[in-house]
Amino acid sequence: MANSLRENKPFRLVVLAMATWASMVCLHALNDVNDTTMVTMHETWMSQYNRVYNDKVEKEQRYNNFKENVKFIESFNKDSNRTYELGINRFADMTREEFSAIYNQYKVTHYPSRSPTTPFSHGKVNSVPRRVDWRKRGAVTPAKSQGKCGITKISTGKLTRVSVQEIIDCDKYGQGCNGGFLDEAFQFIIQNKGLTSAAEYPYEDKEGTCKRKKAEHSVARIRGYEYVPANNERALLNAVSLQPVSAVIDAGSSAIQFYKSGVFTGYCGTEMNHAVAIVGYGSTPAKKYWIVKNSWGSDWGENGYIRLLRNFKSKEGLCGIAKQGIYPTM
Repeated sequence: MANSLRENKPFRLVVLAMATWASMVCLHALNDVNDTTMVTMHETWMSQYNRVYNDKVEKEQRYNNFKENVKFIESFNKDSNRTYELGINRFADMTREEFSAIYNQYKVTHYPSRSPTTPFSHGKVNSVPRRVDWRKRGAVTPAKSQGKCGITKISTGKLTRVSVQEIIDCDKYGQGCNGGFLDEAFQFIIQNKGLTSAAEYPYEDKEGTCKRKKAEHSVARIRGYEYVPANNERALLNAVSLQPVSAVIDAGSSAIQFYKSGVFTGYCGTEMNHAVAIVGYGSTPAKKYWIVKNSWGSDWGENGYIRLLRNFKSKEGLCGIAKQGIYPTM
């Protein structure tokens, strides 16, 4: 399915009247004004995201997915009591199952696959600031779409975008494009004596042969890594007050697929399937939240981020965010 969706790099937002009319005829006979509007929305969306389909059959299938998703989003947003809203994004022509199969591939492990290099050192923190946002301290690189290759990014005091592609190509145990493991990625960086820059070893969204020449010069290194005690949001708060923390969540719900803004309080399970970075925390008058950096591009959510409810009633945290936290030591 992923090969059948082609995204051209140049951004174009051009809707031609004849193209809209032709697609309406090809898809089905339309008598309802709402259907006409929906077809126009789909054509506009296709131009916005440079989406091209293989044939009319696929286009009709994708249109039907788009229509159902738009109806779901519009119905959801009618409830004014919700603390967050959904929006139409680049995933709007995909079913939830298709979306999860591509973007939620984290390898589930009930226990860490390796021992930490040192025990949890942030447990001694007695008090933390009311709010922390590592983006404002220059410690977080911009959100970027990593497609189907999900790997953690590491930042040092000197903010440099490091090469995710180097991990994907050269760490044969991490299995980057098949989901990957957070601790295996950290272990690779230690053994590799660091990572080169993304400019030197660019991201390709596919697994290739390790290019040793490009990876010769390391721009970021880590000394080790530590795990946050599982199912403990207070311990997680301590850690995030001192540095960004990698975590794993259940991101398989349609509400997360189309999240646009606000404090997410919706339903999600604890099937750990997607790696993220917690880069801070804060609160509104009614809700406390985590600031979570995603890897689905800056046009998803709040410029690539989601505010996820903090201090959830279950010990695992909402979407299981407290189940598996890990951070590098410098």
